[in-house]
Amino acid sequence: MPPSGKQPLTVRLAATEAEIEGAQKLRFEVFNRIRDAAFSEESTRAKRDLDVYDPYCDHLIVIDPERADDEDGGLVGTYRMMTRSRRPADPGFYSDEYYDLSCFDNVDGEIVEMGRVCIDPEYQARGAMMLLWKGIAEYVLANDIRILFGCAGVDGTDPSVHAGFLSYLHHKHLAPERIRPVARGPHRLEFELLPLSDVDEAAALKQIPSIIRGYSRMGGYIGEGAVANRRFNTTMVCVVVEMAGVTRRYMRRFIGER
Repeated sequence: MPPSGKQPLTVRLAATEAEIEGAQKLRFEVFNRIRDAAFSEESTRAKRDLDVYDPYCDHLIVIDPERADDEDGGLVGTYRMMTRSRRPADPGFYSDEYYDLSCFDNVDGEIVEMGRVCIDPEYQARGAMMLLWKGIAEYVLANDIRILFGCAGVDGTDPSVHAGFLSYLHHKHLAPERIRPVARGPHRLEFELLPLSDVDEAAALKQIPSIIRGYSRMGGYIGEGAVANRRFNTTMVCVVVEMAGVTRRYMRRFIGER
């Protein structure tokens, strides 16, 4: 159903199991539509994007109040967050499969992994992503988060197609070694890393997915190397944001003077 436009969208953490299931259903529908994702048999039967991590995560959701009586409760956007204090010992963080995250072992305080961002395409132009950023800022403040990280990607796994913007990110936004995840061998994509002088920066900037641009505006970095997620047909990088380096101006934009 298209957006109503009568009341502003709202953002908050999912408070019930039904709302978490609604987020999983939205993920299934959108990922199936835009990526032709290879879901598990369990997910396909349930028509929900299910995995072992969801029970350990907080789920940020965007609601259209005008659709609150719909079967989906008006849920039009979601992002999930898993803190170090809540992650399961096995298998750990989602990103552990793709990146060596041992660089975070010496980080004092709480860290959080972001993932599974998903917005109903009808709401892309209604500020749903901006609301999710606001929710993230509130969550970071409430949980005293020191490091925010997660895998973010672009459609397709042909590294030659993405070599330009991946090279640009490597030269311009590579994380300091002390907080730099490193791509693991089985998933790491091999491609020609172009020297910055050979990168068409204007073209590279257009290729960078909006979610990665959003993290870069916060002062975010990327880890070393890109990886392939064959199940979701994406090329991913590990994005890292050190919250101590995020500007007050950026935070004020979302949460005021707090």
